Amino acid sequence: AGGYWYYNRSIELKDQAALSVKAAKVELVKLPKEMTLAQFNTQWPSTIPIEQLAIINEVDGAESVIPVGRTVKRVTGGQMPAAGR
Repeated sequence: AGGYWYYNRSIELKDQAALSVKAAKVELVKLPKEMTLAQFNTQWPSTIPIEQLAIINEVDGAESVIPVGRTVKRVTGGQMPAAGR
């Protein structure tokens, strides 16, 4: 009947380290003025390194100038549990 096979199994997660992971969220900010990515990251900090922030915003790096009115992504949250938990 269609050749598709579907398997659904419920898995209960009990590992406290895995349960304590917080998901990262992407927020969108419309720039009120021209600024570099570094200036943007100072005003609207992200929880990822600026090199990764440049990649998701499709700019070359921290000193890239972003024009007024452009929507820029920032990442918040996403904290991993401390090692040894």
